[in-house]
Amino acid sequence: MKAVDRWSVLALVRFWLAFIVAVNHLAEFVPIGWLGFIPKFGAFEAILGFLLISGYSIGESYRSKPQGFYWRRIKRIYPIYLASIAVVFFVTRPELSPAFVLTLAANILFLNQLVTSTSFVGPAWSLSLEVWLYALAPYLAKLRERSLAWLCLGSLVAYTAYTCGRTLFNWSFYAGLGFGLNLPTLAYMWIFGFWLSVAKDKGRVLLFIGLAMAYITLLGAGIQVAFRIKNDAFAMVPGDLFDHACQGANLLIVWLVFQRWVVRPRQKGYRSKWMSFLGDVSYPLYLLHMPVFAYLAGKSFTNAEFLLLASVVFSAAVYLALDVYSRRRHLRSQ
Repeated sequence: MKAVDRWSVLALVRFWLAFIVAVNHLAEFVPIGWLGFIPKFGAFEAILGFLLISGYSIGESYRSKPQGFYWRRIKRIYPIYLASIAVVFFVTRPELSPAFVLTLAANILFLNQLVTSTSFVGPAWSLSLEVWLYALAPYLAKLRERSLAWLCLGSLVAYTAYTCGRTLFNWSFYAGLGFGLNLPTLAYMWIFGFWLSVAKDKGRVLLFIGLAMAYITLLGAGIQVAFRIKNDAFAMVPGDLFDHACQGANLLIVWLVFQRWVVRPRQKGYRSKWMSFLGDVSYPLYLLHMPVFAYLAGKSFTNAEFLLLASVVFSAAVYLALDVYSRRRHLRSQ
């Protein structure tokens, strides 16, 4: 039986990661019942997985066709992003003022998290980070692999320092971080993906990625255990370690997908339409799930499964209505 290709599997993983983030936020609106095991895989780890896949995809895209790279990114990102802004505006009905107009303009230009500490479309804080990395892609492509490795290491050191600072000084989570500090503290995973796409020895780079993932998991677990011991709550350590194990498993799944389908593919696979479709839906799902939850919860809908299904269906409808570029891209690849 012929296997599916790498892009189909990566698309399915993107949907899984967006699904984790959506269920994690769903708990803020309604009781999620049996779905409660899904957030244990970690919304933040899901975003790290997004960044790795994004960096790899962008590296492949730029390497294969550098001409028109920025325009392709604009066509891919903006229609759904602007739609998500419109949906959030409809659901939240913010008061119009000069300050709001300036904030909205900053978000449209992806200056959110640079001139503000929050994003109008909440999950777009990580999209803003990706966009600035897209902008840097042509310059990163000119660097030697050693330079990319040093950039990854420098960003990982910045991440370590900020992660420790969050515990010691109660600093904000990355979604509430301004002054563009998300770029140096979180760029490492995206650059790892970009480096993997251009590396001569992909197995070596994938090993570094795995070590970084293990380090991130152990760092988080170590800080949490130290916090429990300091506060005489050692009985809660086993539960904390289980949660961190789940988060590490999420990163491991992403790593294994790259190991099996990207670095050491056993055979040339075929493009799966349904996997590719779910991957395309993951982008609007990531941006739109919260306003959908907020709107339906405000209308007294309390069934978690219904809200989750509604967010997926609505995201698919938005994709089909707006993402003409992606559909044309699929047709050209057939």
